[in-house]
Amino acid sequence: MRQIYNFEQKEPPRLREKQLRRELERRTLQRQTLCLALGSLLILCCIVLSAICFSGIMPLFSFLCAGYLCLAGAGGGILVLAFVRSREGEIPC
Repeated sequence: MRQIYNFEQKEPPRLREKQLRRELERRTLQRQTLCLALGSLLILCCIVLSAICFSGIMPLFSFLCAGYLCLAGAGGGILVLAFVRSREGEIPC
């Protein structure tokens, strides 16, 4: 593993409990966000499969599922763009 700090030349930065807890909270939030995103993708996949299965029996249901998928995809895309731009510093949050 590549060393970031030269411990013989300089003293390593001091770590405080507050900094460590903040990093732990950040990692936990990232993990929770990833689980939420994967869960929503699985739900959308289930909606796609149900729309395909019921397309011959209930075409109105399939049409409504397709409309919902379009709206959910557009909304998700807008949220992704907003979060990416706010992280880059373009949009103040």
